Amino acid sequence: MRKAKKMSAHEKLDDQARELAALYAMRTLKEEARASYEAHLEVCLACRSEVDAMRGIVDQLAFPAAAEPGSDVQDRRIGPVHRPLGVEPRAQRPSFSFVRAQEKRWTATEILGVEVRILFTDPEGDRMTKLVRMGPGVSYPTHRHAGPEECYVVSGDLLVGDVALRAGDYQRAEEGTVHAVQSTREGCLLFIVSSMGDEAIKSRNA
Repeated sequence: MRKAKKMSAHEKLDDQARELAALYAMRTLKEEARASYEAHLEVCLACRSEVDAMRGIVDQLAFPAAAEPGSDVQDRRIGPVHRPLGVEPRAQRPSFSFVRAQEKRWTATEILGVEVRILFTDPEGDRMTKLVRMGPGVSYPTHRHAGPEECYVVSGDLLVGDVALRAGDYQRAEEGTVHAVQSTREGCLLFIVSSMGDEAIKSRNA
């Protein structure tokens, strides 16, 4: 077996290094890339620290406490952007779930330049875990949250109203809140845990 080549240690992490750390923590690197990165972690304290921090965030976001949806959630589940994949009822699920990089492909949405990769869905708890990728110059439309939404910027930039987020930044929106149009200049990769029933809000000029 070919020994993985070690990368040199980082003095300061850039966006690419942070993205690799996040992808490793989320277990989405392919086998060869994972082996190479693990060899790098042996010599890079900065990346090891970043991975440890990412794992704490991923663990917290990926397994949120199940929230009972309100009585009107079903009526509000009209958002067309992220159509979830079906999963087994809770009683039939395995104790641990893993998603390999090659098992789930990126899927285009109705919004040009926005792709989604569904990692897990919990219809009973009304929760969905996903990666969202937005191309440079793309905007995400206004929507109302049917439940709490947590968003971690893995790489790139995201403009939320007047707030500019970069790689490593996190935002949380509570149930019933409305996100105005969000946009990205350079493109971005987002790790999101949200309700399955967010409502897309049409513009009055549409």
